[in-house]
Amino acid sequence: MQLTQQPPVSNFAAELRRLREVAGISQRALARASVLTPAYLSLLEGGRRRPERLTVEKLAQALALSDGESATLLIAAGYAATHTAPAHTHPPSDLEAILADGAFLPRQRAQIEALLLAYAQRLAARARAGKPLVADLAAPWQTRVLETMQEQIAAEVESFRASFERPVFDL
Repeated sequence: MQLTQQPPVSNFAAELRRLREVAGISQRALARASVLTPAYLSLLEGGRRRPERLTVEKLAQALALSDGESATLLIAAGYAATHTAPAHTHPPSDLEAILADGAFLPRQRAQIEALLLAYAQRLAARARAGKPLVADLAAPWQTRVLETMQEQIAAEVESFRASFERPVFDL
């Protein structure tokens, strides 16, 4: 799965069907317990409809799922689990290792860390709002990193050129 795409509906459909069968109840009984129509539940299990978060939560409650199973169902539908970890206030250790290898200037490292922090904060905000975490977040983040790096490189090249230019005197 690419980061810029929603998880396939079939992941949710297969997980919903599996959980319903494990619970040993029919589609009609699950629809009644979750206050959905049997036709809509059939569309969800058939992978022909993408559920809203509230629908997934109703289904999890009707199936009496554990927190872990509810989280699995939410994630299969493309939503953040209810109990998410707090957002990091610093880059994860693997990113720290990349940034510490000396390939970046301190200013570049600070900019990359700021971008990563902003990205993590937006992910956390999306999770709190119940929005899918994987919907078109990578592309804007990558674009912003590249734009920032290009701007910085252009400024540094211009500064370097200016330091070597000789003044022209009119005689």
